[in-house]
Amino acid sequence: MNETEWKAFLTEYSQELLASEKVRRRLRPEVVASAWLGFAPAAEAEIEAAEMRLGVRFPPSYRAFLRVTNGWRHVNTFVHLMWPTTEIARFHQRNQPWIDAYVGPAKDEPRLPDEKYLVYGKDQDPVWFRPEYLQTALEISDTGDEAILLLNPEILTPEGEWEAWFFANWLPGASRYRSFAELMQQERLGFLELQAGKAKKAGRSSDSPAPSRIQGKGKVPLSWWSRLIRGAAKLSVRVLPGFKSKRK
Repeated sequence: MNETEWKAFLTEYSQELLASEKVRRRLRPEVVASAWLGFAPAAEAEIEAAEMRLGVRFPPSYRAFLRVTNGWRHVNTFVHLMWPTTEIARFHQRNQPWIDAYVGPAKDEPRLPDEKYLVYGKDQDPVWFRPEYLQTALEISDTGDEAILLLNPEILTPEGEWEAWFFANWLPGASRYRSFAELMQQERLGFLELQAGKAKKAGRSSDSPAPSRIQGKGKVPLSWWSRLIRGAAKLSVRVLPGFKSKRK
């Protein structure tokens, strides 16, 4: 997505999110009145400063997003704040124990093969991810309900997009997307489907099914890898000092 497309997308998404009373309650009155859940655009100098600090060039769809809004409020039910450029960091800088809880149990296991890893969409199961990529991932959001958004520079598209992750202990593992833009499109779709499911449950008209964050749940048997990742998720909850949002 380019800047024009992001502006249209995020304006519509803001309106859809603000139609939810639960979302409105989390926001300051002036934010609700503005009908915009973003912030001021990041200047090119701010983006370049973050890139220089981290030693990377951000993928195209994320760069275009930042030029429209330097952060975002209420990404989904589980993550409520996307970082501005000054807060973007390597995941390991703030979360090394979280990484260790996943990498440690897998360190003596064979690398997950491409035929298991390079699967996207409804056939993906979040347990089939590579924990070693957590070490180089960028953290682009606050930690919400034991969940966070990451960009993975180890998997690139021909267009220079990085793989984007919704990483959560309770999945357990990562819902992975081919780009940041694809992740945001799916988050919006998931929110709309969730609202439609609530409306249907309340007796209002809706034909949309309620979504599942676990995209491939039930499609993959509980293999040795599934057991390993589930065990790592339980370990991370025990060894880490809690996951509390920094959002005020």
